[in-house]
Amino acid sequence: GGGRAGGAAPGGRGGAAAPGAQAEVAVTPVARGVWRFAGGTMAIEFADHITLYELNGSNARVKQVVTQAHQLVPGKRATEVIWSHHHFDHSSGLRQAVAEGLTVISRRDNGVIFREMASRRAPNFPDDLERNFQPLKFIPVDDHLQLKDASMTVDIYHVIANNHLADGVLAYIPEHRLYIEADVATAAEELQWWGDSFLDNINYRKLDVEKVLPVHMDIMTFEQAVNMVKPGIQRAKEYCAEMVAKGNWFPGCPAFVR
Repeated sequence: GGGRAGGAAPGGRGGAAAPGAQAEVAVTPVARGVWRFAGGTMAIEFADHITLYELNGSNARVKQVVTQAHQLVPGKRATEVIWSHHHFDHSSGLRQAVAEGLTVISRRDNGVIFREMASRRAPNFPDDLERNFQPLKFIPVDDHLQLKDASMTVDIYHVIANNHLADGVLAYIPEHRLYIEADVATAAEELQWWGDSFLDNINYRKLDVEKVLPVHMDIMTFEQAVNMVKPGIQRAKEYCAEMVAKGNWFPGCPAFVR
């Protein structure tokens, strides 16, 4: 979600949108050539196209975000999307993205699941992919994939040390020191079950991070992210100790943190 209230009706005239129509999605400029759509999609400008990170949510939201991404920079269309991982709250827009003609970039093993999702026919409940069926276009990521041209560089890395994201990928933009992530630091705030992974990935990849662009939460500085994660790690450890003392082996305990 994250639609902006009071958007203009089709044709640019004021008034309510048609029933069931997707409202315009709010867009926040982050840095030169980088935007964040409300609801958790990032857009990155290259020399001749736009690359997205994550297209979660409903088909209507995905369609609207892609439409707006096409309009961010005159003459540049969204052509590809980096997908963080296959969990359904992140990958629910996959079929719509394929129907929009986007190439999907993700961890290699996610491609197995994504091909299964995109190849299924849906004659009884037709979506845009069923109505305009086309195969998934997929670029695999193993440990590291760099997207680079004269205008922009984006490094895509396999997420390490995270039992929630065995096949997750994060993105890093060196020019702006931006860390784009889903479920590494921001899967939960109160209890950080795998919170060490946030700093482990930064240290392992030798990243110099100024801001974190999450899918699930608002943009935050590196210091804000650390100040959220570290107390959450301690709370997770304390919670597990409390559950074990009660003889309640709560799923997720012992916490995957040091």
